[in-house]
Amino acid sequence: MDLLGESPLSQVELPTTDGAIALINLHSQIEGQMRPDRWHLLMVEQRARLVELIALRGQFLGCVADYEHAAGLAQQLVEDAPMEGICFFVRAKIASIFHRFSEALVDLDRAEALGMEQREVAAARAGIFQAMGRYDAALEVYQQAAEKQPNLDTLGKLASLKWEMGEIA
Repeated sequence: MDLLGESPLSQVELPTTDGAIALINLHSQIEGQMRPDRWHLLMVEQRARLVELIALRGQFLGCVADYEHAAGLAQQLVEDAPMEGICFFVRAKIASIFHRFSEALVDLDRAEALGMEQREVAAARAGIFQAMGRYDAALEVYQQAAEKQPNLDTLGKLASLKWEMGEIA
C-alpha cells in the first residue's frame, strides 16, 4: 500500500484492446460478411454466427436497428435451412432479446429436436426461465451445469439467479 491507501496493482494498466478499436473490428467483421454477394455463400453456421455478432453489436451500442436486422436475418436463416437446429437456436436467442419468450422456447424445442447440443439449449432455456421469473426451473439447470463444469460462466449464472431470488449470501 502507498500513502493514499492504494495497492500497487491498482496503478498497473493491464494491456487490453481499446473499446473503440474493438467496436471497429466487430463492425468490419460484420460488414465484410454482409456484402450482398457474400451472405448466400456462407455456410449455415457462419450465417448463424453473423446474426449473433449483429445482435452483440446492437447490445454494445444500444442499437435497436441491429436487433431488428438480426431478427430478420434469423428468420431468413430458418426459412433457408429449416432442418438445421442452429437456425432455430439463433432465432430463439434473438426472440428472447425482444422478450418473446414463448416463441423462443418453441424454437429451442425445435432446435433440440433437430440435434442442437442439449447443454447449449438447456442454458438458453434456463436464461429464458430466469427472465420469466420461473426461478425453480432455471435453478435446476444452472446447478447441474455448475456441478458438471464449475467455471466463470456456469457459476456466474448460478450466482446471478440466486441474487435475483434474494439469496445474497
